[in-house]
Amino acid sequence: VELSQDAFSGETVTLMAWFKPKLNLDNAFDSGKPIYCQGASTTTYATFGVGLRPNSIWLEMGPPGNQVELTNSSFDYDQWNHIAISFDNGLVKTYINGSIASTVQAPSNVILNNGYGAFIGRRGNTINVDESYSFQGAISHFSSVPYVLRSDEIIQSMIVSDSLGTNASNWNFNEGEGSIL
Repeated sequence: VELSQDAFSGETVTLMAWFKPKLNLDNAFDSGKPIYCQGASTTTYATFGVGLRPNSIWLEMGPPGNQVELTNSSFDYDQWNHIAISFDNGLVKTYINGSIASTVQAPSNVILNNGYGAFIGRRGNTINVDESYSFQGAISHFSSVPYVLRSDEIIQSMIVSDSLGTNASNWNFNEGEGSIL
């Protein structure tokens, strides 16, 4: 899904989504099979991308060397999983199904917006976006807020999807039927 603009930029953000990945061992580079990706094109790397490589979740914030493994073997294939990524001046916390899975330092302290757009479930605004650059499975209830959520707020948002208030950006999907959000 192409968004009309990047979902966020700045020093703080939390993004969340439900995802049900299919096992796919291809594309073990960049941010992998993207849950979310912004800033990528045929000539640029993502300014912020979160995606799956085989059995792991990765963060991409620029060219090679700026990819960071967030967590390994913390989610299940062919089942719904909830992911929350909080970014606080470069400190990245990853929550899977409401539990903290990792805390890592990102390659940058700020998320940039380069105008190439944002995408849910695919790599970016490229003509060669195919299965190699697309999320394999289903994504639902994607949301972002321009601040860092506490773990109890993340758990609450998993239960009540409208608990984030008016500062939240939300995209709900029809569980894979057609192309309607």
